[in-house]
Amino acid sequence: MMAEPDAGKLLTILAFLPDGLSDTSLLVLEPSVVPNVLRSRATLLRSSLAYLDPQRRLQILRPIRDHLQIFFPLDDHTVGLLSVHFDHFFDMVKGFTFHSRPGGDPYIATIAAEFGNICKLTFQALEPAGILSRPAMECLIGLMHFASITMAGGADLGDRFAGIFKELGNVQLLGQYFLGRAQLADMGRDALASQALHYFEQVKDSKGLVEAHHTLSQHYLGQGEFELAFNSANTALTIARKEGAQSLEALCLAQLALLYERHGNLHQSLLHAQKGWTLVEDTADVLLWVFIALQYISSSLALGHYPHYLAAHELAFIVSLKIPLPSGDVPIYRDILRIQADSHFLRSQYLSAREIYERLVLPLPHTTSWRAETRASHAWVLMRLAELTLEDGDPDAVGCILQDAQTFIDTPNIPQYTRSRFAVFHDILLAVVGHRRGEGPQTTEALLVECLSRPTAAHTAFPVSLVEAGLAVTICD
Repeated sequence: MMAEPDAGKLLTILAFLPDGLSDTSLLVLEPSVVPNVLRSRATLLRSSLAYLDPQRRLQILRPIRDHLQIFFPLDDHTVGLLSVHFDHFFDMVKGFTFHSRPGGDPYIATIAAEFGNICKLTFQALEPAGILSRPAMECLIGLMHFASITMAGGADLGDRFAGIFKELGNVQLLGQYFLGRAQLADMGRDALASQALHYFEQVKDSKGLVEAHHTLSQHYLGQGEFELAFNSANTALTIARKEGAQSLEALCLAQLALLYERHGNLHQSLLHAQKGWTLVEDTADVLLWVFIALQYISSSLALGHYPHYLAAHELAFIVSLKIPLPSGDVPIYRDILRIQADSHFLRSQYLSAREIYERLVLPLPHTTSWRAETRASHAWVLMRLAELTLEDGDPDAVGCILQDAQTFIDTPNIPQYTRSRFAVFHDILLAVVGHRRGEGPQTTEALLVECLSRPTAAHTAFPVSLVEAGLAVTICD
């Protein structure tokens, strides 16, 4: 090592960067950072001071890292040169929000591989300065969003974000931090959103207030507390209209549309969703929320309002086509593909519908980290696939699909209201399967009548074959 001082410089850099360096990064590393970088790499590997991990990134062992960080910390000049080297990663991170993933999945994989390094450089820049420049703030928010979306970094990183914001005394960032956690939480969402409101009120951040009230409304809806949900949604709408922010107003209208649908006022639901749609035809972020509201409307209008159901479904389909889709699996976009598949199904384009449904079906191990709402949505995808399989004349295969769907609904934190709607659809399909298998008409008809008499039946998306029949005849004709 004494004969290879450049290798020693590379070793201290690897001790500073928790994710190590890829071969690509090494090749484009400025000579001013490490001259003769490839020879230095070979020296470290040959001396067993460094190794290649399964992703072929150059790393050093933890004891060596800890020793070097204490006794041979990286100098500020080299840290500055590394920051320049990682500039393009910072630019990627800055664009991340809770509803936007610039570049799609390829960028996500790239950032994930360098996430520890980006965090290290960002936090290193913050600690001596004690102030937060706008680029650093944007990078920090992007890192927070990315960590929340991908679960990168673990809980310790989330605590560190909060600690940094508090040390800097940046109240607005604290509000955004707690709002971000609330938007992605399964439990404790109301407490987190209330904390965000507290900070947003101090700085009179209208956008933050609207989004925090909207998140509270979503929480109360999931708990079945309609009055509180309506109060929060209407408060958000009042703030948005006062500020003249059309995109925020559309966000609130979409939430109210969903609330009216769940409360049984289908005409008000459709009216609010259409208003939201006309406000933001070209705004992709809010279109997601308008689309989701329309999706629920199209489902709830199925029973007894078939012409309205088709109209709402058609509008939802138009909205879905205007939203750009990423290349991989991002849970919120699964609902968009699902509505497109449903639309193909309604048009009797069964092959196109099946192709999308089968793309959406993932093995259970890939879905264990999903939030409750996403797991419920996946169950509905399986139900539609079961219905399509039934229409193809294969009732025996339906049972396996229904069993998989039940597995998703039986996972924690699925609201009882959702479970009840699922049970109606599930049992009606079982009745149809029984009829196709030639089981006794009294048994299948009794099951169908019992399903239709349940309280949640009025707001359940029924199998299309029954909807088309107007529910005027039974399956046992």
